Amino acid sequence: MSTNSDGVASLSSVSGDDPVTEVSYSSSNAPAGTFVAYLVNENDGMDNLEATSSDSSSSTFDDVHAGTYVFELYIDGKAAAINGNKKITQDLSVSNGGAVTSSLGGGVEITITGNGFYADDEDMNEVRVCGFRCPVTGSPTSTSLTCIAPQFQNEETISEYPNSFEVELLSGTWTGDKSDQIDNAYDGEYTTHYKSNSEECEIALTLADGLSAALTQVRYFPQIDSDAALLDGTKIEGCDDSGSNCDTIFTIDENAHDGWNSWDAEEDDYSNIYSVFKLSGVSGTTARCAIADIEFRGVYLSLNDETDLTDVNCKATVTVNGLSDTTSGNVVTYDQTVTGSLLEITPNLGTAVGGETITLTFEGSVSASGLKVFIDDVEQGTANLASATTIEFDTVAAPAVDVRRNSLASTIRIESDDGYVLSNGLQFLFIEKWSETATWGVLKPREGDSVSIPAG
Repeated sequence: MSTNSDGVASLSSVSGDDPVTEVSYSSSNAPAGTFVAYLVNENDGMDNLEATSSDSSSSTFDDVHAGTYVFELYIDGKAAAINGNKKITQDLSVSNGGAVTSSLGGGVEITITGNGFYADDEDMNEVRVCGFRCPVTGSPTSTSLTCIAPQFQNEETISEYPNSFEVELLSGTWTGDKSDQIDNAYDGEYTTHYKSNSEECEIALTLADGLSAALTQVRYFPQIDSDAALLDGTKIEGCDDSGSNCDTIFTIDENAHDGWNSWDAEEDDYSNIYSVFKLSGVSGTTARCAIADIEFRGVYLSLNDETDLTDVNCKATVTVNGLSDTTSGNVVTYDQTVTGSLLEITPNLGTAVGGETITLTFEGSVSASGLKVFIDDVEQGTANLASATTIEFDTVAAPAVDVRRNSLASTIRIESDDGYVLSNGLQFLFIEKWSETATWGVLKPREGDSVSIPAG
């Protein structure tokens, strides 16, 4: 290290180890002073990591997550000039951890080790298992994280468990021939729009790697200051994960009108399975992509098309700061033989004060070990296997009305050491009598009072 004509220190080289714990630099005649160093994320300049210690030859950093950083050194508040390389890269690498066995409903913990994970912030680490998001839990470190295995779904599972899945608004990466307008196609704002006058116009939604979806509905809202007839002849297509091998699902015709239009698959028709969905123009026609908003809905499915549901093996892909790496081996095996499927809840209504005995009837297998029941994420009383096909538990008091989940979103979760039981969309609902004070919180309404009943 030397000083330039302005008296500011200059570094002749910068290098880091792998994984990054120490950044070294050449130094000679280093001025005395207080050394403070940073790694500044090259992408946004906001993700700054301060060294835990620094001196005239090196700086030490803890928990450096994956990314490319610019090294900055300050001596008594003055920035050191860096002659030559000043970038430090922390690679993302994952190893397998120990493979676990899970019910098809997911729910078991998966531990993944490696380098470059985002420490102490689970939301900054994205983990996908067989394409499905695996929610990170606890406090990840730069070398280890834990996630909760997601429910596994493919064509075979929706055939064998036809009530176990949800139709969802599909999301992913949106692209189009008018890249500066693509956000308008799905922003939920009718006053904005995507319009391309190209005969080969296109709006495409690409699902996350490893996923396809069975399309059940398309909704589209024509550009409000344009003629809906411009869409006449455009196609809704489904494509494989390359985006190039496509089939026409339906063609928009002259019946397209202002406001929302909808195409719905036939009931229980899950045959339109693709990884990319498109609105496309047709060469040689007057059809144009003039859309205020478009939505694709369907059932997410894994590209793992294993038909033997007793032995479905999945790897994990971890993404941090846009960098991804996939385990070389499997992190979870889904096994139908340890999977329970809920058939009935008796009774399925109960008072908010709790204390009622509920019986859950299921088929398949449920372990008594670690058996717990949650209603709207609130753990209920001790759950026991009453027989080979039933579980019994007592309800606890429901949360207060003002914080309780409404009936439209109410959930029941049954978990054991083998993972989650498939709930098949069944619900248990807390109810109150109109005549009970608890229904109203503090005071019952009096004659002549107005009462508002929200949805759900």
